[in-house]
Amino acid sequence: MAKISFTEASASTKTDVAIVGAGVSGLYAAWRLLSEDKAKHVTVIERLNRTGGRLDTDIVEVNPGEIVREEEGGMRFNFGMTELMTLAAALDLCKDIVPFPMGSANDTNRFFLRGRNFTVADAAASGQMIWSEIYNLSEAERGLSPVEIVTSAFDKILYANGVIPSKGNPPEFWTKVRNEFSWNGTLMRDWQVWGLLRDMGHTEECIQMLSQTIGFAGPFKSMANAGDAFQILADFPKDPSYYTFEKGFSTLPNALVEALDAMGDRCSILLSTNVDAVTKSGDCFTLSVTEAPEHVNARPSLPGGEVKKIEAGKVIVAAATKGAEDLFQGSPAFRDGPNAEKLWDALNSALGMKLLKINLYFDSPWWEDGTTQRPPVQFGPNFTDLPINAIYPFYSLPEQNRVLAGDPPKIRDAAAALTIYCDFSKTNFWHGLQPHEPKFSSPLQEKENEKVPQVMYGASQDIVDAAKRQIAVLFGTVNIPDPVLTSYRLWDGQEDFEFAYHQWKLGVDDEEVRRYLANPLEDVYFCNEAISDMHGWVNGSLRSTNLVLAHFGIQPMSNDPCIGPDQAEPTLAAAAATTKSVRRSGLWGL
Repeated sequence: MAKISFTEASASTKTDVAIVGAGVSGLYAAWRLLSEDKAKHVTVIERLNRTGGRLDTDIVEVNPGEIVREEEGGMRFNFGMTELMTLAAALDLCKDIVPFPMGSANDTNRFFLRGRNFTVADAAASGQMIWSEIYNLSEAERGLSPVEIVTSAFDKILYANGVIPSKGNPPEFWTKVRNEFSWNGTLMRDWQVWGLLRDMGHTEECIQMLSQTIGFAGPFKSMANAGDAFQILADFPKDPSYYTFEKGFSTLPNALVEALDAMGDRCSILLSTNVDAVTKSGDCFTLSVTEAPEHVNARPSLPGGEVKKIEAGKVIVAAATKGAEDLFQGSPAFRDGPNAEKLWDALNSALGMKLLKINLYFDSPWWEDGTTQRPPVQFGPNFTDLPINAIYPFYSLPEQNRVLAGDPPKIRDAAAALTIYCDFSKTNFWHGLQPHEPKFSSPLQEKENEKVPQVMYGASQDIVDAAKRQIAVLFGTVNIPDPVLTSYRLWDGQEDFEFAYHQWKLGVDDEEVRRYLANPLEDVYFCNEAISDMHGWVNGSLRSTNLVLAHFGIQPMSNDPCIGPDQAEPTLAAAAATTKSVRRSGLWGL
């Protein structure tokens, strides 16, 4: 793709539409604008040294011919996400969709809670009474799984508002839940989940259990409004069915970049370039940008570089909350007008949520080869109240495809990986260890460290040691080998990485905020998952961008979407049916 060029004399250039952010929102907006011929030229400006935003797939050849796909950001989706499936079909990606299994055969996924080690199958065999053996639950809370308790609580809200519970509700339904439904006379957007559950009569022990066993604590313990928190909880029912792209979620932004590349010099993308300020004079915006020196091989934190100018007729801010807030503070075009306070309040309507992923790569899946003396764990999450929170196994692509095709479980020696996945306060444990020296080292780690630009950043040795000790407890073994490679990624709105996902704050009328931010100022537009009606998912980014595109006279895509396994080719349907879905699941589809 043509990189934007600055003349030596003026150090500036002109474009019809400047888009801040090369995540899915920004790339999709650029592609639709140029496809519909609503702009002669579009410039996309990205602070990171890559496109994709919070979609970031690592494809690693751990051993010759053994390639492991791991995600440092979002990792899954379902066929009910209409906008995403429609876009995937338009980009010819339906053929690349594969199952993202959420459980192991015979429900062998593990729990370790308050010193008790058990499986999903053990919980079912106890009639879900095992939870009251670990937590001091009330009589009404006993005999229900954590997911069943959350479901029951939300069903009470629906009945109180004259609605019969159903599955697969669209985003528009959840907007109504937040802004029109109430509990005890208070709108759902004015409740926080913790207080709401206590008002319903649930014990503190029960709420502690929910925050430790469903995979993430943020929706329960943060200051997100209950209507939004329940929406994201509802995306993970008892038997979730999720999918991904065979070569990772980065397949989507990569396909958008390829489509933009096919448009030649009508689109330019600047990487490792920060937008410092936006000013306006007459009908023209001027973006002051800093481009990192090409020789810099560090985290894309822009240690310096020459300040340059981009002139644009319109500006689309496709950054998440933290990036949009930072840009507001530095931009006279946003902060100095009569509507500045309203714009600032709208940009502050969403709460950033922290998530962390630590990926540990191994020569073989030791957790499945019998050495743990426990039933093998194949796919999906394993939960604990230890700082590791949740562990997901991943395998080399040939091996994973073989298992999904229906081969029986057996000892395998191909490369595999474990992902530590945690949120909220548990991220602090790992954040505190990451600065320690030395960093983990291995031949493969050093090979990744030497890449220019560097895309994977390894964990500290103290993180690896702590992780091994905790994983040993969860899997009931002491025989854990050293990893051959690590990666560490904290999405917390600091340094170079945005918050992982967002939730609407207490009291926010999000329908009004979304409508306003789509075009708050003349020729200025905002879009992102952070300001969508489907937080936590790429589909939210697309829906938010569609609100902006409507102001350009562009309607949502109308082509046929990718279809689900009940209608798809038999191979996909068969693969989806080979593994049972674990009855509790983690977050972060994005």
